[in-house]
Amino acid sequence: MTPEQGADSALAACKPQETALRGAVEAMLVTVPAEYQAMGRKQLEDGMAQARTQIAEAIRQKRAAPATPAAPATPAK
Repeated sequence: MTPEQGADSALAACKPQETALRGAVEAMLVTVPAEYQAMGRKQLEDGMAQARTQIAEAIRQKRAAPATPAAPATPAK
């Protein structure tokens, strides 16, 4: 699985939370002046668009990190 596929999978698993977030943002935006609503929606979309890239990059970094050595076995007494 590529990092991008992993990111897509993670985002798909978070779809209910994304839907709730979008609903909460829309509910908040209707309370602010109209000239700020478009800006708020754009900020939300920009942030959501960055999520896939950020998750994919985190997956790449995790895969590139050296493996953590196993802890030495405790000798039996």
